[in-house]
Amino acid sequence: AIMKRCPDFRFRPVRVPAKWLEALARGTQARAGTILIVFAALIAVAATGLSQIRFNDNPLRYFDESFEFRRDSDAIERHLTGMETVQFSLESPEGESVFSPEFLREADRFADWLRTQEKVVFVGSITDVLKRLNRTLGGDDPDAYRIADSQEANAQAMMLYELSLPPGQDMNQMLDIGRTKTRLIAVLEDASGQDIHRFALKAEGWMEANTPEIATKAVSVGVAFAELSRRNNTAMIWGMLTVLVLVSGILMLTLRDLKLGALSLVPNVLPALLGFGFWGWLNGDVNLGSTVVTTMTFGIVVDDTVHVLMHYQRALRTGLGREDALRDTFRKVGTALMVTSIAIMSGFVIMTQSGFAINKHIGSLSAVVVALALVTDLVLLPAVLKKARS
Repeated sequence: AIMKRCPDFRFRPVRVPAKWLEALARGTQARAGTILIVFAALIAVAATGLSQIRFNDNPLRYFDESFEFRRDSDAIERHLTGMETVQFSLESPEGESVFSPEFLREADRFADWLRTQEKVVFVGSITDVLKRLNRTLGGDDPDAYRIADSQEANAQAMMLYELSLPPGQDMNQMLDIGRTKTRLIAVLEDASGQDIHRFALKAEGWMEANTPEIATKAVSVGVAFAELSRRNNTAMIWGMLTVLVLVSGILMLTLRDLKLGALSLVPNVLPALLGFGFWGWLNGDVNLGSTVVTTMTFGIVVDDTVHVLMHYQRALRTGLGREDALRDTFRKVGTALMVTSIAIMSGFVIMTQSGFAINKHIGSLSAVVVALALVTDLVLLPAVLKKARS
């Protein structure tokens, strides 16, 4: 409607000179072997970079230092204690309470093991409270720093302690009302999401092997985010593989060429592989935002590949030779690929200015993948087509 009412409003199309595009087509054909070697080396570097990637879905690290919340959190970790906690709900055997000596000794063994683990800066357990109480009631005798041998003695010591607490304070943060469960807390310092996930699995495994009577699951916000990230990553990998199969099948049917359909996998897969590989070397941290980049940018990557292959095959069917068909393809679609890719990259680059890690990672990785898709389609794909047809 706007264009109809403004007939004098004209756009001057942006075009890359045809001679430049033809020179690019000739260059990729003439140096096909060198291009394949260079990309093989890049793939090797990217593959090793993938091993450097660590999943770090830590809500505290989602915000950069421009946020006061992040600055305060970092100051607390530097000067006071860790900000990440992992909690365990330990339940006493049926018919007993948390003051059972056998149960408390098992819990104390687990607490002592936790204190030996890397990144653990504090462990809060009811057993520590009871041992301090027994030492105080024993006249500060060092030998009295232990768990009492009877359930009644432990319960009475705890009752005395609770009666001594200021008004409004109690032990409900560590004990349930029925006194059959107790909460054990481990505080971790400078722990990534992957560190928290590994710690939780290791702690659960240790309990299963050494204290099966009180074995339980680790819980916390960090553990939940780590599990969410793991499930999301698994789903994304399977989704990506499914999409690859479907898109390749559709391209084979559309192009009516099995070899071209198979070759389309190269420019469709490599941008994400190279992008995440280089990201592993440059940054390494991947969060929930990063993992959606592969499937989110896949449509853009495939679109570029379809444009090149469709025009290339159409030119071949008109009787042109392979080199002439490629030059004709670059003349007709080269400008469109460059303009759309640059426009999309510009939009994603704006997101890199965000102080929120998920937005920043999506913007950075998406811009890199789109750029690599353009390079792959205009440089690598012609070289692959030449070698495959020779």
